[in-house]
Amino acid sequence: MKKIVKWIIILVVAIAAIGGGVYSKNQPIVLETKKVEPTTATLDFTEQGIVVAQRVAEVYSLTSGKIVNLLVKEGQQIKVGDIICELDKTSFELELKQVEMNTESIKAQRDNLRVEEQRRRDTLVSSKNNLASELKTLESQQSGANQSKEEQLQLKDEQVRLQNIVIAQSETDLARAIENLDKVETLWKSGGLPKKDYDDAVKAVSLAETALEQNKQQIEVIKNTADVVNTEQYEAMKQAIETQIDGINDDLNKNYSEAMYKYYTALMDANEISSLKLKDQMDYCSVSSPVSGTITTLYIKDTNVVTQQTPVASITTEGENNIEVFVSTKDVDVIKEGNKVELSLERRLNDVASTGTVKGLDDKATIKVSALGVEERRVKVTITPDDPKEFKEGYDVDVKFNYYREENKITVPKTATFKENDVDMVWVIKDGAAAKVQVTKGAELRSDTVVEGINAGDIVVTDSSSALLKEGVKVKVE
Repeated sequence: MKKIVKWIIILVVAIAAIGGGVYSKNQPIVLETKKVEPTTATLDFTEQGIVVAQRVAEVYSLTSGKIVNLLVKEGQQIKVGDIICELDKTSFELELKQVEMNTESIKAQRDNLRVEEQRRRDTLVSSKNNLASELKTLESQQSGANQSKEEQLQLKDEQVRLQNIVIAQSETDLARAIENLDKVETLWKSGGLPKKDYDDAVKAVSLAETALEQNKQQIEVIKNTADVVNTEQYEAMKQAIETQIDGINDDLNKNYSEAMYKYYTALMDANEISSLKLKDQMDYCSVSSPVSGTITTLYIKDTNVVTQQTPVASITTEGENNIEVFVSTKDVDVIKEGNKVELSLERRLNDVASTGTVKGLDDKATIKVSALGVEERRVKVTITPDDPKEFKEGYDVDVKFNYYREENKITVPKTATFKENDVDMVWVIKDGAAAKVQVTKGAELRSDTVVEGINAGDIVVTDSSSALLKEGVKVKVE
């Protein structure tokens, strides 16, 4: 009897265990799930920045000199154009006066060239007319016939006289050629004329010397010949006079003063430039402010001399402030000028939330030390607040930068995705049972992943690594 009871008990327990197993197997498992809906997918990071003055202008002196008047002090408000200090300009005034006097002297010399040129031409015309008159007299004498011996002697004396006139004209030509050579040489050495003009002037002197020597030899021939003047001598004298007339005509066609006139004009132009520079230097003796703002540093307050290109004062400009934030080089490639950022000022009662715009980025990185004492290479980014009234100089500001932002995207926790045969999958609860669904992964966010392949309203399992998951298993959605 006892043995039968024992087997009955064993049978009941077995039936209960089997029934419990069957019941348990048909009960849904409990897993963490999420109902997906379209959302704004974002990826961002936050750095701490500091509010700085919009601009600090360094004022420099454009000349050197002794300070004769200091008109400002540190902490003073100043406007554009206000004089900071005045320098002694006596030396510039004296130098300017000297340049102006030199210009007047050069101008007088240049204007006198025209007078001298006209005088030279008048002299040439007079000489030409005299020679033409002598030529007519000579031709008249040559045309006479059967002159007496006494008349022949008179003609010889006349011939000597005429030859002396020719020699005098030759000497005048030589003197003029030498004078012109001196002027041309001066201009050539100073770079005012090309070497060809100098060579031509040298050649003109040589030709004038040769002509004078020939004319001197000719008068000796006349003096040593027979008393009777023959036809050859007449022709030689006529040719000498005609040569002189031709030479005068050539001189009349030349303008010897033009090169010197241009040279003097160039000197005057150079002096004009010097005058303008000196006047600028005199203007620079009044050092004025290029901006409006507050003088934060006055470098010349304890000195009496200003040196060119050294700072005179530092001026903090008026207007809205900017925010400077240093960003890691690994993050800076996503930041562009014009990007929008989120700004946050921490307050004890209510934090201030605002926005700003990236104004600019430095083109090089600098080394910054983190709170943990680690050196990092970071790039300075300048932000302009959209609502500047809350952002005062020196305030700490949290600046949030967005890597990525897309509207109406389906996202799932990164733990919801898994690989199966190199295909991205998620577990979706359909009709109360788990089912694998293939998805295409998009942007990786901080904790979520953008996916395609599931729809809004779908319920996904957030932890795909659960050992309880298998195709068709019942899942209780909480």
